[in-house]
Amino acid sequence: MGTLIPDPLLPPDVPSGSSCAVCWGVGMPFGDGDTPGSIFVSLSGISKGPDWFTGLGEPLSGDFEVFEDSACVYVLFVGDVRMTVMFTGTGTAVYVEVFGAYDMLVASVPDLCETFFLNYATEYFVGGSCKITIPGVEP
Repeated sequence: MGTLIPDPLLPPDVPSGSSCAVCWGVGMPFGDGDTPGSIFVSLSGISKGPDWFTGLGEPLSGDFEVFEDSACVYVLFVGDVRMTVMFTGTGTAVYVEVFGAYDMLVASVPDLCETFFLNYATEYFVGGSCKITIPGVEP
């Protein structure tokens, strides 16, 4: 089975439901504007892995608008697929899972506020990358 999406590890000064002070604010990487209500995620190059089976469907590809769920966390459901982007106090993570259990894309880095990731999933889906675009923030 794949990895279930963990609860985000937010710093104590970023309670759920507030603005994401991890990446937005005066002197922060994404600028001093407000935390946007949505961001855009582009998935490309994901392939079927060695443990893929028909019930998982085809790998996602394309551009998706992902909506803020709580402070520093963005979530989108596409059929049986859940996409989660987390900007946490300990790094940045993107998870794309089928049925909440089969990893399509797993990407995390210890760097804060990152926007490009390679896929580290190795079982059901493999390869590919993820690019995050944030309104008002230069790439």
